[in-house]
Amino acid sequence: MLVPAAIPGLICAYRFPAHAAPHVFNDVDGDKVVSDAAREDGWTWLHLNLVDKRCARWLTDKLTLPAGAVAAFCEEPTRQHLSDVHNCTVAHLTDFRREFDTDSTDTGWCRVLLTDRLLITGRVKALQSAERLRREIARGHHFPSPQDLFSLLLTNFPDTLDSALHRLTDELETIEDQVLDDRHRDERRRLTRVRREAAQLHRHMRATRRALMLAERLLQPPSGVAQVAARLGHLDQDFDSLASRARFFHDEIDAKL
Repeated sequence: MLVPAAIPGLICAYRFPAHAAPHVFNDVDGDKVVSDAAREDGWTWLHLNLVDKRCARWLTDKLTLPAGAVAAFCEEPTRQHLSDVHNCTVAHLTDFRREFDTDSTDTGWCRVLLTDRLLITGRVKALQSAERLRREIARGHHFPSPQDLFSLLLTNFPDTLDSALHRLTDELETIEDQVLDDRHRDERRRLTRVRREAAQLHRHMRATRRALMLAERLLQPPSGVAQVAARLGHLDQDFDSLASRARFFHDEIDAKL
């Protein structure tokens, strides 16, 4: 009896045929994934848990991906970047963590290896972007190429930043109303929390924007890279404005105490 070949570290896998709806692989469809990946009439997305150290060998041995590109994909991230490695796009990007059934603004690393017919994403902690991609596929969203799905993955970061910015702005305006009404409670502590979270998000946002802008100059990335970099430019200004307002009200609170 033949034993199906399992895919190490597999979280989810999808095949996108050229003229049909995508279908899901299961974790013992390794041979089917390999045979389909060699075909030119479609493409494949694999999302892997890189805690499983067998992933790298499987990618090189079974999918015959360049060892240098796989090593760059699997290595421990130290900075955000998009690079060309042996004709593959390899990226390490900040993403937002997913905690059970809720999203958060805590960050984690999303690792990407992109070719003409493959999108491979990897993580150690659960990430929001991968869950969003799965939801869009389930809704019937059409992705003609791995570059299109990668472009959607990129948009999760500014979308979550935008939501966080609105939440922090609402909190700042509530604090503002209380300061102007001389209703002093715990505004100083709340304002410190707003400033800390905003500064952390702003720092990650600027690093992501630098990585995308550098990729625009040095590579030929998917069109979504330029669009996300432009969105992050606008958010950069919004976070600067939020930080200025927060500093002003901090000074106002200190002056009234």
